[in-house]
Amino acid sequence: MKRSRIAPFSDKRLRQLAEDVEVLTQLCWKAGGTPMPGATYKGVLIGIHCYDGTCQECGGKPTAPDFMLHPHEIIFKSQGGKVSFDNTRYMCNTCHNKYHGIKEA
Repeated sequence: MKRSRIAPFSDKRLRQLAEDVEVLTQLCWKAGGTPMPGATYKGVLIGIHCYDGTCQECGGKPTAPDFMLHPHEIIFKSQGGKVSFDNTRYMCNTCHNKYHGIKEA
């Protein structure tokens, strides 16, 4: 399996990602999930996985294939949104895909 390369981050971006992880961890607990470390860059945690918990959209539990809740920004980052308590919620794969227009097989 080939490892993917992570593009280099500026110190400012790295600090922002670390702050995002803190918010996502707290949001995962709020959703009743179990936060687990995800990706790291230069020893800094920049990603978090949220296992179990309850979807904040439909109230259901996450299902296969990953059994994780996925963070969703209500106002996308590309549109000026950010990871925050007011703008981010955890969703099951089905609801998250629905919001991004991805049809389930």
